Amino acid sequence: ASNVASQLQSIASVPQRALDSVFFEIRSEMWTRLDFKLTPSETAGCQIVKAAMGCMETPEAECIVCDGGVAIGVSNGTVVIDFAFLQPASWGRFEGLPVR
Repeated sequence: ASNVASQLQSIASVPQRALDSVFFEIRSEMWTRLDFKLTPSETAGCQIVKAAMGCMETPEAECIVCDGGVAIGVSNGTVVIDFAFLQPASWGRFEGLPVR
């Protein structure tokens, strides 16, 4: 649990700017699939470094530090998120299929 807390703390300390956002109003208490497309207004990138605070090492003993990410927030209520599945547009998928 402390590992998760430290990861969340390091994520929260990163300066944030919204590159795109989508808002949903959920009126159902039933499981609902929400499809959406995000198109960032600018780029965010990643770097490979030898060590960094709060970094998770790859099997090659390198750290990947990124200045972008995805956040899911809820206001005015409680939502149980079963899972979030993100994938590139058809340009980044095999023959445009929802597979890598």
